[in-house]
Amino acid sequence: MIPLTKVFFRPLNMTYFTPDFIQFYQELEINNNRDWFNDNRKRYESNVRDPFKAFTSELIIELNKRGADFDIAPKDCIFRINRDVRFSKDKTPYKPHSSAALAKGGKKDRETPGMYIAFSGRYAQMGGGLYGIEKENLYFLREYIYNHQDEFLKIINEKAFTSVFGEIRGERNKIIPKEFKSALERVPDIANKHFFYLHEHQPSVVLQADLMDQVLHHWEAAGQLRAFLSKGISST
Repeated sequence: MIPLTKVFFRPLNMTYFTPDFIQFYQELEINNNRDWFNDNRKRYESNVRDPFKAFTSELIIELNKRGADFDIAPKDCIFRINRDVRFSKDKTPYKPHSSAALAKGGKKDRETPGMYIAFSGRYAQMGGGLYGIEKENLYFLREYIYNHQDEFLKIINEKAFTSVFGEIRGERNKIIPKEFKSALERVPDIANKHFFYLHEHQPSVVLQADLMDQVLHHWEAAGQLRAFLSKGISST
């Protein structure tokens, strides 16, 4: 677990970010180049990077209070601002947002439905689920959904989930194993490659005193679905 002496504590009803967090990313979208970033590096470190790290530290603690059991540190969860441009048509060097994926294995975990946050100058996203599922685990999950269709449909249609996230997202395979095809009409999500959910807020939400409470509300709203996905991906 994170050493308590290294965690920056504060009450949950206090702000984490200044308006310059949003302003920085709005300017970065217009000036996404290394010269501008280097000129604003100290500003990035003090008003963007460090506050986001502190927020992620506290979020890990709060999720563990709610049964997450994540033995991770912020460095395991937070994505680098530098973009990998090797295979991308977009050659801008920086991501216009701060983001983190919190799961048992951190941001590289493909087997735990965790929590995802992304804060930028245009939006504040909160969600979670499973993304980039390994082929074998995807088969197990589809098999579990096939054998528990009523339970799955009940969970994703519960008001607690739909009122926050609407629906499950994820690109779908055009062709799926023939043993699952009979469920396609009733449960079209069985064809998904990914199983994630996301709510997008206005960027100003990161300046609100109840930001942590709002993020935790999103975590709790997906509790039943996370439990279902966890069982499904491990059902060998």
